[in-house]
Amino acid sequence: MQEMTVYCLERTLQAVLKKMETRAAEISPRHRMYKMTAAQLETELWATIEKELTEHCASVHADNISLYAFVVGAPLDDTVFMCTGIDPVPHAPQRSFSVQHAPQGGLHVMADFYALLG
Repeated sequence: MQEMTVYCLERTLQAVLKKMETRAAEISPRHRMYKMTAAQLETELWATIEKELTEHCASVHADNISLYAFVVGAPLDDTVFMCTGIDPVPHAPQRSFSVQHAPQGGLHVMADFYALLG
């Protein structure tokens, strides 16, 4: 196993969390994220990123990490997560987790988020 670290610029993370918080307050009261706090939503966001990237890196044939993207999911069904390869950014918010195979593009990536048009 190898360790992957995902960094996110503070302003990007805060913007995504604000969007999540606004949307979580608007979705069905039966949805598990309904009215979660920003801290709870941040935990959920990092867990989603970890799950997706761990699954992506389970194969030795994983695509280049900078070509990988996924839809974040409720309450951000219109938002895509993408990675870019980078040098480590020690002061940025970050999470590290184990992956089976190092993807092409490296084990240090920057998280970015894009809204789908539609």
